[in-house]
Amino acid sequence: MPLSFKTTRCYSDIKNVALARERGKVEPGETPLQAAVRELEEESGVTAPLEHAGSLLFLSEGTEWAFQIEIYRSESYTGVITESDEMRPEWFAITPSTTSDSGDGIVYSPIPFSQMWETDEVWLPLLISKQKFVGRADFTQSGEVVKPYKWWYGTVSN
Repeated sequence: MPLSFKTTRCYSDIKNVALARERGKVEPGETPLQAAVRELEEESGVTAPLEHAGSLLFLSEGTEWAFQIEIYRSESYTGVITESDEMRPEWFAITPSTTSDSGDGIVYSPIPFSQMWETDEVWLPLLISKQKFVGRADFTQSGEVVKPYKWWYGTVSN
């Protein structure tokens, strides 16, 4: 059975970042990195020199399995970013200010942490600052509501 994975790719220039999350499958004979490169091209229309940035483990209360998530980043890409049924990339400012002008006349909103898992506010800055990391988040569920209740993240020396 193919290994399931989820990737987050970060394409950045000096002031802005595009975030895209997707699920994919590692096909037989394929590494997670090869799968991420393939899925990126299939689902967004671009190719990029991805580098491994981190690993996350998500556990959910009441389940006997966990999500192992490999995170990749790139600072460049070729092709035209295209929205698909699998992915809707969005660009955000990575500076601490509320907006950022990249010089192309487009003003980007800040990363919407308030609309994300509260754990994302811990590891995403590590991704953006090029610090390799590992982490774990444990989730609990009450009715239809799933939320993290404990987590840890740390940086990894090269």
